[in-house]
Amino acid sequence: MKKNILSLILFSVVNAFCQTPQNLYKGVWSTVNSNKTTIINNSSSVGGIFRISNGTLNSDNIFDDFTIVVDGIELSKRFMEGGGVVVEGKRIELRQNGVSNVAIGVWEIIQKIAVETVSSIWAIKPEPNKEFLVAELKNSQEFQFVVNGQPQGCSQNFVEVAVDGNTIKDKDGRPINFALSSSFLGEGKRITIKASGTCSVNNFISGSLLLKK
Repeated sequence: MKKNILSLILFSVVNAFCQTPQNLYKGVWSTVNSNKTTIINNSSSVGGIFRISNGTLNSDNIFDDFTIVVDGIELSKRFMEGGGVVVEGKRIELRQNGVSNVAIGVWEIIQKIAVETVSSIWAIKPEPNKEFLVAELKNSQEFQFVVNGQPQGCSQNFVEVAVDGNTIKDKDGRPINFALSSSFLGEGKRITIKASGTCSVNNFISGSLLLKK
């Protein structure tokens, strides 16, 4: 029960952040998926020093830790639940090691001027093998892709994202299932999405695409 209450509080906090993002270089992450893996930065040209923090406390008496893969190289040391880390690179992958159902936090590029954003809303209902368009641009642009929190009438929801026709995958070649209340930094011209899970007739999954203002 204590863990459920903590989870509700954490998801409420990150969902509120997702609804009103101001800085392109700050977002939230979650490893609440079957592979317990997520991508924080998927851009091949935009890098920086990332501060990554975990907001999940050890209220279930299970101390998970996290492996970080920077530019395709797995770091030899991990950071622990309830803490954080600072790493520098372009492609940042995060893997949860442990059995906790809730693992979420915040990421931010530091030592870089904050960039204000404009946003476009997207929505999707889970339909097997059906892709929906989020953006079709003439030139490649830096963006932040945001998945909102849990909508009513939906469950077991994850979003798979493809940029310029390439599905975002982890180091082992598995498609990343972005959990609700999560985001990542990317770069490209065409963005499409697929969703898994279920939603009732009048409900759907939503999020936003943030571009430089």
